[in-house]
Order: sequence, then structure tokens, then C-alpha cells
Amino acid sequence: MNKLKLRQTLISLTIAFLLIAVLAAILFVITLQVQIFPGFTPTARAILSILGAAIIGAAGFFSGLKDTFDFVLNILDGILSKDPRKEPLEDHKTVSDFEHLSEDENVPSQGNIVGSRYIHDLEKEWSGISTNLHSQLRNALLDCGPFATDRELQAVFVDKRVSPWRTRLPQADNMVARVENVIDFLHNQHNDLVENALVLFLYVLSERLDPNDACRQRLANIAKELERET
Repeated sequence: MNKLKLRQTLISLTIAFLLIAVLAAILFVITLQVQIFPGFTPTARAILSILGAAIIGAAGFFSGLKDTFDFVLNILDGILSKDPRKEPLEDHKTVSDFEHLSEDENVPSQGNIVGSRYIHDLEKEWSGISTNLHSQLRNALLDCGPFATDRELQAVFVDKRVSPWRTRLPQADNMVARVENVIDFLHNQHNDLVENALVLFLYVLSERLDPNDACRQRLANIAKELERET
């Protein structure tokens, strides 16, 4: 017997017992009126009273049983409706989802390339120069670079490789400050080819010097080392 038939059976029984209970209640009241039916003996009236009370109690019992059954059914329905086997999957990929991928599809898209380049640029921007290399660079520029005046330094930036930064060079009152300012300004700058501006500046400086000048190779070596770091 399924749930629907069981519910209908309980409803039918409850209605029937309620009707019988109403009739029993009427009989019970009548039996109490001895003056209307004086022929009823006390024993008969007691039996009818007990029978009426039993029927009323049975009707109440079945009515309560129906309510209890409905309550249990509601709980069961709530539990069954949360069956995990019926719940939709949330972005779970199986092995079959990846079987159709080919080697060509593993190649990064243009958007991923641009994103990776952007992250790489940020890493470059946030990275500093190692202490040892910074010391070598600073001393080499003081010994070999044109840092006597702002005008002398600016003249180097006529070279096409570093010309984009010519008008933005920081000013300073002395050679040491001028060297520090240039290092700080250029080491986070890059051109469209993502070439570091400070590296380019060192190559330009070295190429301006005489091939027999020790500073030429000294600046070129530092440029290569800095290029590896950046």
C-alpha cells in the first residue's frame, strides 16, 4: 500500500468514527435523561455510556494517528527531496571532460600571453637591484659616467635607445645624487620591447667610450649582469 492509499484509508476511518462518535454522544445524552426513557435500566445506561465513550476515544485516536502520519510523511518528503543523487553537479569536471583536449589547445591564448606579460612587468617593477651589483653599478657610473652636470648627462639621451626618458630625467645638485637618481629612475623603466632602460643606458654609455678604455668593458659587463637580474 502506497502513501496515498494509506492516507485516504486513515481519512475514511477518521470520518466514519467521527460520525459514529456523534451518534454515540447523542445516545449518551439520551441515556442520561431517565425521564424520557424510563425503561432503560442503570446497567443498560452504563453499557451505552461506556460504548459511547469508547467510540469517541477511538475517533480521537484515529484522528491523532492521521495527524502523526501526515507529520511523518512531511519529514520523509523533506529528507527524500534532499537526496544527494538528485542534486545538480557544481562545475565538477571528470576525466572525460579533458579527453577532447589536443596539444594545440594547450597553447596559451593571446589573453593569457598578455596577462602573463603584465604580471612579468609588475614583477620587474617591484624587483630591486642586488646589493653587490648596485655597489658595482654606482662606483662604475661615478668613475666612468658623464655625471658632472645635468646637461652633460642629458646629452647621452639623444641616443634613440634611451631618448624616451630624456625629458624626464631627475635633476640633482651633485654627482653622487645625480648617479643615485638616475639608477632609481631608470631601473624600473622599460620600452615597448620590455627592455630595461637602465641596461640600455649602460650599453649606450659603454659604446660612447674608446674601445681601449677599461670603463667600456666595465659598463658592458655590469649591463649584462643587470640584464640577467631584470
